[in-house]
Amino acid sequence: MATDADALLEMGYDAFAPSRHGEHYLTYYGIDGATKAIQVRRFTRGEFLELGCRAAALLQEAGLTRGDAATHYFTDNRLEDLAFRLGAVLLGTVPVTINWQADIPARVVHKVRVTKSKAMVVDADVPAEQIEACREAMGGALAIIVAADRLAATSLSPAVGAASGLCRSDPRIVIFTSGTTGQPKGVSLSYGAYDTNRATFEDFLRVPAEEAAGRFELVATHPPLTLTLTLTLTLTLTLTLALALALALALTRSRPTRCTTPIRPP
Repeated sequence: MATDADALLEMGYDAFAPSRHGEHYLTYYGIDGATKAIQVRRFTRGEFLELGCRAAALLQEAGLTRGDAATHYFTDNRLEDLAFRLGAVLLGTVPVTINWQADIPARVVHKVRVTKSKAMVVDADVPAEQIEACREAMGGALAIIVAADRLAATSLSPAVGAASGLCRSDPRIVIFTSGTTGQPKGVSLSYGAYDTNRATFEDFLRVPAEEAAGRFELVATHPPLTLTLTLTLTLTLTLTLALALALALALTRSRPTRCTTPIRPP
């Protein structure tokens, strides 16, 4: 009889089975800060699993064990965020989200404190004073992991593996409301909730059963695709309206004038 853990392995870890390590998995689009050129990074399933294992090793090194929370504080969409989310699954820890577009410093501190986070994963652009404020809120007991630098320098941990004994009822991630009516409210989503969401989307999109095991290309963007799309659509709409207006004016000027008032004989 299959257990919750067995179902979880079938649901997620199969995407990184050794037989699939050579398959393409993720394309990450970024913009170079200095040259503004588009950068494209591609990862196979095996390569991205290695990143996840490195992230799990860093969480383990920071003292986290199954069930412990780690706040993810990135100032933009980052590849490292995805790697540490996979690392959390491998180790059984729980990521906590920060809304880098809207969260003021006090809200960041609140999220770290209320989830009792034992670590905070950051990028190099997170203000030092914000990191220190979070540390103070936790009495100094908050490990700080600078994601990009540490991922590049960390070796794999033999203690990290897929057989972590996770169940569908275990927490997968903590997300928060925007806090427009007060302090943000946190919601813990379980692995079972993620499984239900996956099945719902597969049914809605009519994904064939043979393709349901994660045979899709993931795309991540920096800056966010939502911002990119918004700017693109705005520019396209503006140009479309401008061309329509110019065409209307041109037609108006070139159209012969008609006299609609009847001409009466003298």
